[in-house]
Amino acid sequence: MKTNILFFFLAILILQSCKKVEPPTASFTYEIDASDPLTVHFTNKSEGEIDAYTWHFGDGAVSIEENPSHTYSVAGTYTVSLKVDNKAGSDTHIQNIYLQGAQSEPPAPDFTDGDAVLVAANIAAWQSGLKVTLASAVAVFKVNGSNVDVGTVKVNNNTLTKNDDNSYYWSPSNSTSFNNDVNWFISGGNGFSITDTTITTGFPSVDKINSSATVNISSGYTLSTSSVTGADSVLFVISGPDGVVERMQSGNATSYTFSSSDLSSVGTGSGVVMIAPFKVVKTLKDNKNWYYINEEVATQNVTINN
Repeated sequence: MKTNILFFFLAILILQSCKKVEPPTASFTYEIDASDPLTVHFTNKSEGEIDAYTWHFGDGAVSIEENPSHTYSVAGTYTVSLKVDNKAGSDTHIQNIYLQGAQSEPPAPDFTDGDAVLVAANIAAWQSGLKVTLASAVAVFKVNGSNVDVGTVKVNNNTLTKNDDNSYYWSPSNSTSFNNDVNWFISGGNGFSITDTTITTGFPSVDKINSSATVNISSGYTLSTSSVTGADSVLFVISGPDGVVERMQSGNATSYTFSSSDLSSVGTGSGVVMIAPFKVVKTLKDNKNWYYINEEVATQNVTINN
């Protein structure tokens, strides 16, 4: 009997040792805090047996929590990675997140005669030399110079959020990019009739920003990239703590030099610079000018000094 018991426990030990542990698969989702646009709540969605979590938030901060939250100091695009480990191996999942903050929504060219301006943007970022993009959208509808509520606004069947000032904004909670075709739906209101329009112009392309990460107001600043293709025009933007300055150049412009007077109102501290080549389609409906804009946006966090 004692021998049988020994064999029984030996069999259990052998079965346990033969149980194969597979390497984990990393995955996560995130949600931007409703009251603080610079705070992000991350949720681990990894699969498999996991012994350790390592998060890199793209700004130098790290966490080993399973479901961390992180507050960024400035708006912009951040490359976030989650590495999960067990004794069989590890896996890493990477996503780019775009934080609009107080002053850094995807830039919308200011067409003064536009009654409706609808912008579909791909926010570009680079990870180990690889370019990835994250979709975002803004829309404004004006009557007598003021934003108005036009009901439900959707882009590719994603509903935009109406802000307190009656502007509309959308950013996905996962890695989604616009492809060639962009469909806009507006349910209508305040003189704007129901609209269902698909824009098929595609998107321009921009390389990463190669300017300094320090803006010295007294010296001026040249904002540049090595390549822009497929654009009707390019918007160059510097967003600081106190204000935003924008300049538009026609064609595939790759640089713009801001003078010290241009930068006098942006303030000092943390900021964001952007280069946004865009394509534009103008239509006339109900005696209103509609501008549909497809753009790609390269961003870079900067420090602004006097």
